[in-house]
Amino acid sequence: MKIKEVVKMRIWWAMLIIVFFCFTIYGSAEDVKVEGVAIKDFHRIGAWGWEINVTEVISGPGDSQSKTIAVYQTSANPADYPPGYLDSDIKAGDRVEAYGQQDTNVDYDILITGSTEYYLKRVNYSDGGKTKS
Repeated sequence: MKIKEVVKMRIWWAMLIIVFFCFTIYGSAEDVKVEGVAIKDFHRIGAWGWEINVTEVISGPGDSQSKTIAVYQTSANPADYPPGYLDSDIKAGDRVEAYGQQDTNVDYDILITGSTEYYLKRVNYSDGGKTKS
């Protein structure tokens, strides 16, 4: 083999390995739906939302069960990353349901930016906590 071909092959393999590791580390975000209790709201530079204590994982990875996580929106370009719904009437102690993107390789927080289907909303119970209304 010529030296140029060997160098090209090594570069190609190095790129393939980099792509594989990037996907393995950063490509694990999944949609998740959880229920929990709102603890406190927060406002940071470029992000805002609520900290919640997860009481039930409805769908998606179950790793966030019984953990305190952030459910948040970011100030991304809405044309590229549409915002989800963030209920403005949530108060500390309210039961809430969140649906969004969670990356368990980084943390258990749920991002509700990136789809208009994502949300954080209050959950109403008609019988004191057993059946959603």
